[in-house]
Amino acid sequence: KNKLYKKNLKLIHIGSVANIETTASVGYSIVKSALLAYTKSISKFFLSKNIFFHHISLGAFEYDQNSFERLKNKNISVYRKFIREKLPRKKIAKANELMGLFDLLISGKGDILTGSTVVADFNESNSFRI
Repeated sequence: KNKLYKKNLKLIHIGSVANIETTASVGYSIVKSALLAYTKSISKFFLSKNIFFHHISLGAFEYDQNSFERLKNKNISVYRKFIREKLPRKKIAKANELMGLFDLLISGKGDILTGSTVVADFNESNSFRI
């Protein structure tokens, strides 16, 4: 059992849709894919100790000084082209739109998703698994 906390401990690893399809540099995609594999592997060991690992593969979103906000400030035409060509809803997500997912994963209702990858990208990615 988890001795540090009387309740369950939740850890959320932040990945990217770059771990399910090549949308970024090779290095970035490899690191994000490794994080996905690490989360899946380590979650099996820690589940019996009431420590829950989750993995979220995020699509493009904006937050204070993140890469998409910096891109918007540095090169607005590339930013707009990305939205126009890559985002089905034709707008970039804001960080607050993701908070409901985080709330679910840190609640007991999200425990069933331990070791799983949740893709939160407003259908930005094109890959799927059967």
